[in-house]
Amino acid sequence: MAISDKDFYEVKADVQSNTKDIVDLKGRMGDVEKKQELLYEMNSNIALMAQSLKRVEGDVGEMKVEQREVAQKVTALENAPAQETLSNIKKIKIAAITAVATLVATGVAGAIIAAIAK
Repeated sequence: MAISDKDFYEVKADVQSNTKDIVDLKGRMGDVEKKQELLYEMNSNIALMAQSLKRVEGDVGEMKVEQREVAQKVTALENAPAQETLSNIKKIKIAAITAVATLVATGVAGAIIAAIAK
């Protein structure tokens, strides 16, 4: 079976068209592969960023606890002078009341002794 010139040229044209399509598809496939590699790389970077964020969250949590402890210590230090002053005022009141009561008792005792001595 012989192939006519017309059939030959049609097949040749189809082969050339298919070859061109294959070359075009190879080029596009290369671009797709490059984009896919970039996507994998981005995914890896995002995973690393997520791990870093978890560590930062942990560090921030620890810092908040430490900050609360420091705030409690500062509050205690701020309140210490006021509490000491209140304690001193109570001691002064007790001393003054004791002095007045002693003075009154001494006066009463002196008056009783003076009255008995007469």
